[in-house]
Amino acid sequence: IKQMPFPVVGRPVYIGVDLADKIDLCSVQYEFPIMDGDVKRWYFINKNYIPRETMARRQRLENKPYAMWAQKGYVTPTDNFNGELVDYRRIISDINSYCRGNSLDVVYICVDPRGANMFMQELSDLGYNVLDIYQGNSSMDAPVLHYREQINVGNVLNVENPIMDE
Repeated sequence: IKQMPFPVVGRPVYIGVDLADKIDLCSVQYEFPIMDGDVKRWYFINKNYIPRETMARRQRLENKPYAMWAQKGYVTPTDNFNGELVDYRRIISDINSYCRGNSLDVVYICVDPRGANMFMQELSDLGYNVLDIYQGNSSMDAPVLHYREQINVGNVLNVENPIMDE
């Protein structure tokens, strides 16, 4: 979908965070559950972060338009340690600004805890309910299967982001 078909202000939201340090993208997924009659649908907004220097390297190596994606807001380059590391403070600030600015009812912020202790603690200190969700087969199999089923029946809708198509 091009944009959210409803205002997000005041709505309940689940937030999933997948962190990386320097090579991979960090992703923040805002998940809005909406009842459509008797059917629960999930609307997703995805925000991505990447170190600026990694973005430049990946654009050259992968021949993908990271600079254009950054200009259009699909990915946010960060400048921590001269653009070599993702700036977790920026991600926390953006999450907090988006949630507070839209008066969102944040149910949980789910984070893989590997290397994320301070990240999770800072979000908790801001008053959010933070859950550690390990990204392994035992913890992810059932949710991934459910997610795929919901995609197949049309109950999962993503706000357009070409990075999600890669």
